[in-house]
Amino acid sequence: MSEGDLIIGFEAALTGKGHAIRGAGELSRFARYAVSRGHLICNVETYELRGNLEVPRIDLGLYQGSAEETKLSADERAGRSMLRLGEIIEDCEAEGAGFLFQVWIDCLAA
Repeated sequence: MSEGDLIIGFEAALTGKGHAIRGAGELSRFARYAVSRGHLICNVETYELRGNLEVPRIDLGLYQGSAEETKLSADERAGRSMLRLGEIIEDCEAEGAGFLFQVWIDCLAA
């Protein structure tokens, strides 16, 4: 993913549509880029690629935004997000399958 792709993806991830990312390594890179711009990945829908199918993997998702989480500091929210993303990436790499991630980001200051 080039710098231009990161910028375009960042803008898309701010919308209701989100941004599609292929591969756990690219997900990790995008997460670091988002944090560098004062944002965090707040939601991830994961799909395992099986031939022409995109099979939903709810067990490898990230869903933030609960009432409890909105009371956390920006650092705590970012920490939770990065911890869960690390678990997702580790699990995906261990499985060795192809994955597609649909991601959304949120401003850390919000």
